[in-house]
Amino acid sequence: MISKLKKLVSYLIFKIGLKSKQSSVGWTTFAPIRIVPEYTNIDLEKKQVTGVVKYNGKAYLTVIVDV
Repeated sequence: MISKLKKLVSYLIFKIGLKSKQSSVGWTTFAPIRIVPEYTNIDLEKKQVTGVVKYNGKAYLTVIVDV
């Protein structure tokens, strides 16, 4: 019972923005997002693949990988 009460108090302190004494405690919310990888160039001679990561039609990351 006391453990649950400590967790609740720690959560409420976190939510109102005060620093908790326990620095290793936190919360994460995961939500599905539509990240679309697009392979723009596959070069078999150089053994390289170029990929672009897009979200909502905007390119956020371009990667060139040697395979």
